[in-house]
Amino acid sequence: IDATVDAGAQVILLTIKMLDPDGFARLHDLAIGAGLETLVEVNSDDDIARVAELGITPSIIGINNRDIAIGETDDGDVGRTEGLARSVPGGPPLLSESAISTAEDARRARDAGADAVLVGTAILRADDPAEKVRELVGVGWPR
Repeated sequence: IDATVDAGAQVILLTIKMLDPDGFARLHDLAIGAGLETLVEVNSDDDIARVAELGITPSIIGINNRDIAIGETDDGDVGRTEGLARSVPGGPPLLSESAISTAEDARRARDAGADAVLVGTAILRADDPAEKVRELVGVGWPR
C-alpha cells in the first residue's frame, strides 16, 4: 500500500481470489485509509459473492476475462464479462479486463453491462496503436 501511494498512484488493483477473506478485507481497508481507490478484480460468481459477504464497496469492479490464478494467457474473449456482469451489484463502475482485441469485443463488453474496458495487448501489438484506440473508443462509451 505504501509503495503504491509513494509511486503517486490513485488506484490499487486488489484481486479477491489471491487472498483469504480477512486478509483481503484488511488490505482493502488499508488502501482506503491511505487515500487510494480500489479496483477489485473478480473472475467468478464465487468471487462476486465473497466481495458481497465482506461488505466491501470497491471504487471499481473489474471482471477479468482470463483466470490469472492459473496463468491463463490465451486469446480468450469477453464471454466471462457477459456471464458475470448481471451478478455484479450496482453502484461502482464495471470494468471488463483482458481479452479485448476488437471493436466487437468492446461492444460485447459494453452491451453486457461494462462501463469501460481495459485493453493492453491489442494496442501494443497493433500496427497503428492510435488507430486501434480510435476503433475501440468508436464503440460508443458510455453505454
